[in-house]
Amino acid sequence: MKSNNQTKVMGKHKIIFYSSFGGMLEFYDFCVFALLSVYLAKNFFTGDSRSLGLLYTFLVFALGYAARPIGGIIFGHIGDRIGRKKTFIMTIFLMGISTILIGCIPTYASIGITATVLLVILRALQGISVGGELPGGITYVSETFSKRNGYSCGMLYGFVNFGIVLGTGVILLTNLVFSNSEMLSFGWRIPFLIGGFINIIAFFIRRKFTETPVFKELEKKSRVPLLEVFKKYKRAFIFATLIAGFQAAFSNLLIFFIPTFIISYANYNADHVMFMLSIASLIAGVEIIVVGMISDFGFKKINMLLIGALIPFVIGYFIFFMLFTHFTYGWVPMILASLIVCYVVGIVPALLGEVFPVEVRYTGVAFSYSLGYAIFGGFLPALTMWLYTITNSMYAPMISLCAVGCLGLICFFIYPHKNYLKEK
Repeated sequence: MKSNNQTKVMGKHKIIFYSSFGGMLEFYDFCVFALLSVYLAKNFFTGDSRSLGLLYTFLVFALGYAARPIGGIIFGHIGDRIGRKKTFIMTIFLMGISTILIGCIPTYASIGITATVLLVILRALQGISVGGELPGGITYVSETFSKRNGYSCGMLYGFVNFGIVLGTGVILLTNLVFSNSEMLSFGWRIPFLIGGFINIIAFFIRRKFTETPVFKELEKKSRVPLLEVFKKYKRAFIFATLIAGFQAAFSNLLIFFIPTFIISYANYNADHVMFMLSIASLIAGVEIIVVGMISDFGFKKINMLLIGALIPFVIGYFIFFMLFTHFTYGWVPMILASLIVCYVVGIVPALLGEVFPVEVRYTGVAFSYSLGYAIFGGFLPALTMWLYTITNSMYAPMISLCAVGCLGLICFFIYPHKNYLKEK
């Protein structure tokens, strides 16, 4: 059959892996930026206090998320008008170039405020490319394997999650090879350069893709997909934006913000934290796939999401208590945090792929996903950091985590109960 041509040529798991490659490198790039924030703060905000420098760096980190909706609009439109494959090629190329350049720009000490401006611009370009990358992956595998949407999206994000393992692994190795002064001087550049060159390799792999079957068979394409989303699919758009924000807030708070926070303010050893995060992410990657598989076999995804929304209220306190009291087995709270995140991550992508029809799916997923990440994910680390500065409480992140749980509950109650993949 026509719809199975690409599956026969490349194999199901190869297609999912190649689809996830850009997203995996996205997690790598964003992970590297967040976990090297201590060095970036000193190199690009010289003269400020440690807290302010770190706060500014987290704001630049947030800028990448703020730029995502722009990428969602641009690449979503392209994806719905001319195809998924061409869009995939554009996003991976832009991501690679911007990441390489971040690793090459001079520091504040060399060219002053120009260095900060360049960092901001390149971070924005990263965000724009990402605005079309992972949503494109969700759209692509959802359309290619609609009958096993949960499993295929779980596999997609399982592979994507390994980008965190790769990122933390590279940072751990550079920390072992270089001294702290060498890392501050030039070592921080290496992970960015590695990620950028891997992106360029992924660009050539992505060119082997063919178009998705349902897009090939689409007779009438939407002229302005974003306008159609707002007119006909408002509830789906609101739901998709909030559920993407729910996932983003979880991920950024527990996976990206907490490691930097406990290194800076709870006196954890940086190498030890990177190692714990690598192990936790490796385990969590497997969990994402398992959760996705379970969601295909009689378990309603939205009910599984409800459980994920309630988890922070049940064990969130114990995670932060163990972290900030230097629990003897420090890997336990890190793994618990990662498992919470990845339970949610295993469900959200499949839900996003279901709520929009094919003619506006790329735009609907890309814009709502990017907007959710920008609003709820990108600024949460900076907001939590601000909360800490005014309360001076080590449990400020726990307050943010409970707020994230409330967002998940809202998603449960506004779910549109419309599965367009099954209709196709």
